[in-house]
Amino acid sequence: MQFAVENSKEKSVKQREIELWISRNKLPDTMKMEVKENTQSILLEENQDVDTEKLLHHLSINLQQEIKQHLCLPLLKKVPNLERQSDTLLQLICNYLKPVSYNEDSYIVRQGEPLDRLLLFTQGIAWKFTTTIRRGTVSSSQGESIENGHFIGEALLVWGYNSSSLSNLPTSPHTVKTHTKVEAFALMAKDLKDLKTLVSGAALAII
Repeated sequence: MQFAVENSKEKSVKQREIELWISRNKLPDTMKMEVKENTQSILLEENQDVDTEKLLHHLSINLQQEIKQHLCLPLLKKVPNLERQSDTLLQLICNYLKPVSYNEDSYIVRQGEPLDRLLLFTQGIAWKFTTTIRRGTVSSSQGESIENGHFIGEALLVWGYNSSSLSNLPTSPHTVKTHTKVEAFALMAKDLKDLKTLVSGAALAII
């Protein structure tokens, strides 16, 4: 009996977390209903759980793609090397995007490290800054905030156009560190290579 009560409470918490995720991402009504239906069916099954940190993984493939397009198409259109591309190409890129998250006060990438992903921020705040060493003194530039709707890693697109070797990735000109927990979608270098192979050179002139 006690187990049943605790299980019911846990599922109620999960349902509230799902509602918050839907609200944060401002999903349209049709998507809201589909997310609730997908996750509710899992919660009703015995010994099944929903990882709200990786909510998309619990949804149908079609719904995942619809949500990624809803969240990421407007962001991709802000990226200088992608802003003039067709919706067809951008929708294809959306299919390759992976949801990622970073804990508060953690490094996403450090200055000088290989840049292996284009990141589209959907939730949270991070700081971008550069570090210089002059006469043995270390100094950092004033931090630039990166928030919902921003992106980093656009140099990876230039790499994708000029090279396909993972041994020749560009290096990050900045350090990016989270201020709060961050949720984003990533286009990984390996997936960019696969995407380049999939589409024609004319359609993917910028990649």
